Amino acid sequence: MKYIDTTGALYEGDMRPGDRAATPEEIAAWQAANAPTPAPISDRQFARGLWGEGIITFEECEAFCATGAIPAAMQALIDQLPDDATGAPTPRKEARIFVRGAKEYRRDHPLVATLGAAFGWSPEQIDARWTAWAAL
Repeated sequence: MKYIDTTGALYEGDMRPGDRAATPEEIAAWQAANAPTPAPISDRQFARGLWGEGIITFEECEAFCATGAIPAAMQALIDQLPDDATGAPTPRKEARIFVRGAKEYRRDHPLVATLGAAFGWSPEQIDARWTAWAAL
C-alpha cells in the first residue's frame, strides 16, 4: 500500500499517524514523475528509428547519418515552429541546429518533446520509441 504524508510525499510501508492512503491518480502521477529517463540515442539510431517507422526514406536516413541533412518530415515540423528574420535564436533555429548537429539525442531535451508532440506522439510513446531505438 502507498500513502501520502502530511507534506504530500508518497511513501510505501506502514501508514503513520496523520497520513492517508494514496489515490490511484496520485500513485500514477508519482510513477510518471519518477520514471527513469530512457538512455540517450545516437544520431544513427534516431535516423534508423524514423526510417524503420516509415517516417523518412532510406535515402533520407542515409543522408541524415552522413551529412546531417534534415529529412522532409522533420523539416516540415521544424517549419511550423516560430521564427523571425532577425537572426536571433528562435524555436525554429534551435530545432534546426539540434536536429542537424546532435550526435546524441537525449530524451529529456526540451526539443524532443516539442518535435514528438508535432508528430502527435504522447510522452509515453516517445519513451517507448527511445527505448526501442536504443536497441538499433
